[in-house]
Amino acid sequence: MKNGRFAPSNTGSSLHLGNVRTALYSYLICKKYKSDFIVRIEDTDAERSKQEYANNILEQLSWLKLDWIGAGKTDDDSQYYQSKRGDIYNKYINQLLDEGKAYHCFCTSEELEQERLEQEQAGIAPKYSGKCKNLTKEQIQEKLDAGLKPSIRLKNDGKDFIFTDSVYGDLRFQNDVIGDIIIMRPNGLPVFNFSNVIDDIEMKIGYVVRGMDHLNNMPTQLLVYRSVGAKLPQFAHLPMVLGEDGQKLSKRNGVAGLQELKELGYLPSAILNAIFLLGFSHPEQKEVLTIDEMIESFDICKVHRSPARFDIDKLNFLNKQHISKLSHMEYTECLVELMENDPEFAKDVQKSIYMETGGAKFFAMIDLFKESLTSINELKTIIRNFPSVKSDLIIEIQNTELSYKEFCSELTTKTGLKGKDLFIMLRKEIAGVEQGPAVEDLFNAIKL
Repeated sequence: MKNGRFAPSNTGSSLHLGNVRTALYSYLICKKYKSDFIVRIEDTDAERSKQEYANNILEQLSWLKLDWIGAGKTDDDSQYYQSKRGDIYNKYINQLLDEGKAYHCFCTSEELEQERLEQEQAGIAPKYSGKCKNLTKEQIQEKLDAGLKPSIRLKNDGKDFIFTDSVYGDLRFQNDVIGDIIIMRPNGLPVFNFSNVIDDIEMKIGYVVRGMDHLNNMPTQLLVYRSVGAKLPQFAHLPMVLGEDGQKLSKRNGVAGLQELKELGYLPSAILNAIFLLGFSHPEQKEVLTIDEMIESFDICKVHRSPARFDIDKLNFLNKQHISKLSHMEYTECLVELMENDPEFAKDVQKSIYMETGGAKFFAMIDLFKESLTSINELKTIIRNFPSVKSDLIIEIQNTELSYKEFCSELTTKTGLKGKDLFIMLRKEIAGVEQGPAVEDLFNAIKL
């Protein structure tokens, strides 16, 4: 079984839309090939990592309904946090030291900086000289006994770094782009490029989907794979997600975070639909897609190589389509979520004049607005526009035995209003708006 994974770092509280795409594409591959989608937290940045950020990320993935195994799914999920996997990394470190593929490096940061400056002045690409590579066991023990704390370096094996990427095809890095790389710091913590690979090996990850900013990590990570004798997974590096101005997506040129989209009233299904289309086209050019249709049609090898631009207008279109397709139960769940997040709005709903007799009138009313919504948040304005007290006209409508046409005819006789003017008056009286659902539908809704 070739598992897939999503491995965010918990150094921020909201998932960037580029990360959402990475998670979605990995999820789709796993579902298509019936393998496990694993979520683990890369929390080895002790200064910036926070558990509350990890919790936020997991809550956001849950809101998107991307089911997974791993972090947040069991009472003891420590095996899915890098900071709790030290024994596993140490096992591999000791193995590499015993096999002579790694060595202790006692060079100080000042010595390394001086070495780097001298290489730059000589026009040489900075790379560790290997100064500590040939220390004897006695020299190493002497330094350890003196209290010196070494880093651990992995020896460069002298071979070029070659692999096939699902998006970019066959790629090669010359061997001399890296030297002997640090895989464990003097404080005993593994570096990202080491722990990331070891985790993928241990969790039997066969599909690694991630942003192209990780492409520069490939020489280092390929060296780790080769050194421990592990088979490579299938890599797929995704191009960047840009704002509409062609610059890197951020709050300055768009909506960069998932949490912000959620707060703006976008449905998870619509967000996933929009993210899916950032770099991939449905074979039949369909735009409005369910998650099952995404699973069936997705092919990582056909992801576009050029950067994708996030289009808020496209998201608005998709959100409108997904809202219109909500079942009554799903629509009601959206309303409940709005109420849970806004206590004042919840009070407005509870005191609505249409909430009488079990709320049948109320839900019939809001159902009439469903297909006009671009954001689920617009329900707040719609409901708050409903009249706060029952007018004589509303009472008359609810009690009449007349049909809609008969009632309108009688009302025209009483008021002199007819046609458009009559409909505007009735709509405003019943729903508090001049434009909206058909008046006959509103009439029938409040008679339930």
